[in-house]
Amino acid sequence: EDFLLETSKHVQDLVISTPIVPTTENNPFHKNDFTRDQFRGMVAEHFNVKWEFTQTRPFAANPTYCVIHGVSRNH
Repeated sequence: EDFLLETSKHVQDLVISTPIVPTTENNPFHKNDFTRDQFRGMVAEHFNVKWEFTQTRPFAANPTYCVIHGVSRNH
């Protein structure tokens, strides 16, 4: 969340994505797991969400990634 606050002070538009399925067990570079609602909520604290969509991997039953475009509230 500190990253999003600092970013909102320096950029107007942000396009950001994250996995919305558990990944921390398999990827040492992933420090947190988020649901779609958790991720959107964190972004919405500092950015007005303009659009959001999910990506689903081929042959997966549920969305795997969430992509959000936001405009800074602090810029």
